[in-house]
Amino acid sequence: MAYLAIYRKYRPDNFDKLIGQQHIVRTLTNQIKNDKVSHAYLFTGTRGTGKTSAARIFARAINCLHPIDGNPCNECEVCRELLKPTNMDIVEIDGASNNRVDEIRDLRERVNYLPSVGKYKVYIIDEVHMLTDSAYNALLKTLEEPPRHVVFILCTTEVQKMPATILSRCMRFDFKLVGINDLIDLMSKILDDCKVSYTREALAAVAAAGEGSVRDALSVLDRCVAFSDGNIKYDDVLQILGATDKSKVFKLSDSIFDGDVAGILSEVDDIAKTGKSISVLAKDVAVHIRDMLICKNCNEPQKILNLPADIFENLFSRAQGRTNKKLLAALDAFNKVEADLKYAIDPRVTFETVCLKVANDDYDEKIAQLEKRIAYLEKNGVAVSPRRQVEKEEVKKPAADKDFSRGQMIWAKVLKGVRETDSPILKAGCSEIDGMYVYGDDFVLSVSASQNSLLNQPNNFKILNQLVFDESKLNLKFEIKENKSTIEDDIKNLEHLIGKDRLIVE
Repeated sequence: MAYLAIYRKYRPDNFDKLIGQQHIVRTLTNQIKNDKVSHAYLFTGTRGTGKTSAARIFARAINCLHPIDGNPCNECEVCRELLKPTNMDIVEIDGASNNRVDEIRDLRERVNYLPSVGKYKVYIIDEVHMLTDSAYNALLKTLEEPPRHVVFILCTTEVQKMPATILSRCMRFDFKLVGINDLIDLMSKILDDCKVSYTREALAAVAAAGEGSVRDALSVLDRCVAFSDGNIKYDDVLQILGATDKSKVFKLSDSIFDGDVAGILSEVDDIAKTGKSISVLAKDVAVHIRDMLICKNCNEPQKILNLPADIFENLFSRAQGRTNKKLLAALDAFNKVEADLKYAIDPRVTFETVCLKVANDDYDEKIAQLEKRIAYLEKNGVAVSPRRQVEKEEVKKPAADKDFSRGQMIWAKVLKGVRETDSPILKAGCSEIDGMYVYGDDFVLSVSASQNSLLNQPNNFKILNQLVFDESKLNLKFEIKENKSTIEDDIKNLEHLIGKDRLIVE
């Protein structure tokens, strides 16, 4: 006998076995019990959430001779006939392959034939959004006023593609994603029936991979049963899913948050040599950071994560040593890189770049540099830039009415306030500003054209202006500086082009 996939073998045959859709089950069973069956239904939702299964159950229930609380009994003469694949009263049509107007016209003629065994003849049109415009037009009148013995059930995953004229003629039901706990309970019953042992953490990983789809989760479970040889373990599930070994993700995460550049490059190289997908690795790192946020902020994180005890303890201890701001910044960076990897010429280089940027976030270093400059000013009354040594002939005496020293002191305090905001654009616009002074009642920032466009956005200007006023009671102004290279920059460019040994500077 041919092997039957788990999701087919354990397809629900009554509403009690349909998980995660109680709001729909209650409505449909009440209609059956009160004998108020509508003429057209629309089932919409993500793949694998039970739309076709619910349509089949409903088709049998409205024809059943002895329904039980709105469920088909599956034992009466009509139910037994309708369970046969050769029955003529439940007609399933694939909208993707029968989407032309000719097929719909043929359907419109066939609806006049009476059912052979039951009370209703039910037409289930799957992937109905694939029909052409002319096919929809041909269906309109029949869908609105079908014969009394006909019920239409339209199923789709993309309801937004359907015309409003069709939607208005149907009773709509939205199928939601199924929760992880519901999926775990379902898989537990299936494995118990199959005499396969398992751990709850392994099933939690399978359920998470299903992303709310029962069919996707059971397809992964089918692979796990074949791989595990009677005992499904957490590590086996990770291997089947192609996920990165948790210990390697821990090491890579430690290197990133500790600023260990050599460690990052080494760990990525080790993982890449095992053949793991870089996009999967990026997702695993993002999930790992999200798990640390849960460990750090939730009261009962283990109930949320469902991880093996040793992995959870390891994760929990690491999370306590990280700040929420650092974790959130890293999570934002790795969430964005997943989209960039799809179009990257070299995904590995793109991923490594993001890791290094997160590891070498020098925002705190810039604050420290400014604080050192303030301390020097308070001691000597002279501002010296820590960036480079300036030759005497380059020094220009500032105008008497421009107070550069006070400007730097105010900016250091304002920059601390910028760090506390949730605006990445504002932080980026402020990160490279090194010219500021007080002129009368104004606090003036010397910015580039690109910085000016970022900081002059209404929300960003409002926040920055308020920070400046709180610290100095001054008004914020911008001065766009000219983009001229220094002599040192010109010399460095020439050295790069013709070689340092061949360049003679007079």
